Amino acid sequence: MDQGKLVALDTPQGLIDGLGLRSVVRFTVDRPDVSWLERLDVVESLTRHGDAVEIRGSGPVLALVAAELVADGIAPLDLRVDRPAVEDAFLALTGRTVRA
Repeated sequence: MDQGKLVALDTPQGLIDGLGLRSVVRFTVDRPDVSWLERLDVVESLTRHGDAVEIRGSGPVLALVAAELVADGIAPLDLRVDRPAVEDAFLALTGRTVRA
């Protein structure tokens, strides 16, 4: 609902998935190349800035990236994921933030 009008109807996860909002996995690594992570089906993009790696993807992206890292002998201490929330879906649908 936005200003009394129905703009979308689905579950919160259905809205997030339907809008193509993606999770972002972040970690730092001192290996020169981790581009092989891009071969995972759940990975849509991989960017690197120095030692910082950012992977955008969907589904179990964190679990699969973590498993691949461990299998390659990499165990980053700062591995984390930012998942989209229903507020992100609202913003994408309306262009406005949720007011408290």
